[in-house]
Amino acid sequence: MSKFKENQEFFDFSVNMVVVPIKDIVDRMIEHHVKLPLFVYRFLLKETIRDEVFEPKRFETYTDELQYRLRNYDSHSIFLLEKLIHQYDINFELSKFKEMLFNFLYLNIETTGIDRSFFDQIIELKDQYELEVENISYDTFYHTLEPALYLTTGYIDGLRENKWTDETLSSHTLGDLKALGQKYDIKVPRRINKSRLIEILAAKLKLTDKEIESLSKKSILDIEIYAKEKDFRISTDLKKRDMLEFIKFSLGMYHKNIPTDDFYYDIPINQLDESLEEDIEEEISEPQVEEQPKKIDREVEEEIEIEEIEDIEEVEETEEIEEQPEKIKTVKKPKPIMVEEDDEDYSPTEMSDSELLTEEEKELLDEKIAYIIRKYHKKKKRRKVLKFIFLTLFVLIVAFAAYSYIHFHYITDGELPFNIPLFWK
Repeated sequence: MSKFKENQEFFDFSVNMVVVPIKDIVDRMIEHHVKLPLFVYRFLLKETIRDEVFEPKRFETYTDELQYRLRNYDSHSIFLLEKLIHQYDINFELSKFKEMLFNFLYLNIETTGIDRSFFDQIIELKDQYELEVENISYDTFYHTLEPALYLTTGYIDGLRENKWTDETLSSHTLGDLKALGQKYDIKVPRRINKSRLIEILAAKLKLTDKEIESLSKKSILDIEIYAKEKDFRISTDLKKRDMLEFIKFSLGMYHKNIPTDDFYYDIPINQLDESLEEDIEEEISEPQVEEQPKKIDREVEEEIEIEEIEDIEEVEETEEIEEQPEKIKTVKKPKPIMVEEDDEDYSPTEMSDSELLTEEEKELLDEKIAYIIRKYHKKKKRRKVLKFIFLTLFVLIVAFAAYSYIHFHYITDGELPFNIPLFWK
């Protein structure tokens, strides 16, 4: 290792070591007690397939929805990156991954605590193999590498918890988040009951036994309002943000110390021309007028249909309801979206799951609808009271003005009633 005086010298040489099989590399890593966190693996995987994902001809075949989601490519979770590989036949270039892995390990010798003899062993191994590219499937590769990876506290699928922004979530469908949970042995439901809601609140807000007992006596709606007052928005009907909270709760991530990322990432990466990605993003951002409905992913249609039930909750947050006799303002449903009929992934049962509610879910929905109706009538009654008070005051003012006029001109000569002084004198 002494012959590499600068990092760049090693970077130039590392391409010669990619002939070593990934299994041998992993064995040497385990032998030297070297494991990498999943957030490092996410970085390496993301950069390995970037060129393939944004290859111009392939990019043109993507649906508009996928092109839109790829604007957030740099914040894609491992799950989404693997989904791209499997669904869009993305070529996983193992030799490129190996080269970046070697460079990354060399750049982070001190951080990982890796012994320099590790590289001496890899260099010796390379002379035992012919100059040929190792060709295995991505799944086989990951299964081989997995023993050298570990999950880090405070990270979900390679992303730090505070990096799961609304933009990051917009790249995931509801189905993606459910599948992400399954990846970590978590069954993410579409709805949770009252007791589970209280468990999540207790963990997030560090509630005492007394506070938990007090919440258990409240209705679900009151509990949701309580959570909102504590700046923690969560509902029994799990939307994307709620699903993420459920995963964080299930992984026991609340109030844990998150280790800092002390790794260096400044390794050479052969990337597609940066102007291409900029042009792609600009093209997606430009508003387009379409004469015909655009084709979008089947899972996006499923997401919209599932969320139709959730739309009724938006009425609850409406500040004012149109004054129409005995009618409540209704929520407009999204316009139907055309989807290609030959989509093999189409599943009628899967599309209608959102309408198959359990008795408990139906009772919850009925309770919310009743709450909205009560809120509407309460506002309507309050408006009637205010209207009555206003009219009463108006009549009294007009009557007093008329009496003052008669008193001034006919009863007394030039005096106002109740000895009110003349302000115009």
